[in-house]
Amino acid sequence: MESLDLGVYNICLINCNEIFANNISDDIINDLHMFNILDRSVNNVDVKKIAYHYIILGFSEAILNSTNRNKHILFFNNTQLPECSMLKFYDEFDVINLINTVLNRMKRILPIKIYISKYSLSYFDHLLRSKNGKGSMLLNDIQKPEKDFAEFTFSKAKAFSKKYDLKWLNNNYFNRLSTKFLLIK
Repeated sequence: MESLDLGVYNICLINCNEIFANNISDDIINDLHMFNILDRSVNNVDVKKIAYHYIILGFSEAILNSTNRNKHILFFNNTQLPECSMLKFYDEFDVINLINTVLNRMKRILPIKIYISKYSLSYFDHLLRSKNGKGSMLLNDIQKPEKDFAEFTFSKAKAFSKKYDLKWLNNNYFNRLSTKFLLIK
């Protein structure tokens, strides 16, 4: 399940785990192979640059390309990942930590709402459908406002993109991302 539409609550949860496994992981591995750095640690600076590039791009594009008109929230299960190419070369714990780090950075630098959970999106859906109190508590936690995006500037994002050579993360891309969030209330 790549996304969960909760139209009644005006929310669309985008499953970061599935997007990473289906789209992002292969791109990271291909680039690491192309630059002959596949044998390096996940903590290596060059590996991080490539991973940051594809993770931020992949999750941002998932939001931008979504046709759903509800508020988009990235939902990440930080306990497990679906089988993907990156797990053939790196430990699952290290990959989850990498994604977690990138998502926490994204929270601070981009106007994107991100929810990190110990539950999978399909389990969360099950809790909601079964009218379980735990599901309602999670939904309330997801819905609570984290920060005000009205006065958001991209100065932190620009500094971050410069530090990690994320040249695609430019003013045009920021404008597209901002427009998407301004149109959906």
